[in-house]
Amino acid sequence: MGWNTVASQLILFALAAIAHSFGGYRQALLAEDAMLAGFSALLLTLILFILARVFRVGAEMRSELEGTV
Repeated sequence: MGWNTVASQLILFALAAIAHSFGGYRQALLAEDAMLAGFSALLLTLILFILARVFRVGAEMRSELEGTV
């Protein structure tokens, strides 16, 4: 899911830049709003990667605990 959000945000940034370069004032405002939403989505991406790591380490710890009993 983390890689999916990375790819979608890269596409969003590219589309926002294109809209900003081709459009007028209204399109520029929409592009800036999309870029701000993109930054929050990048934060979501970072959180997804961190959670994936936490769950991976937790699963390793669980399997290690089962082996010690």
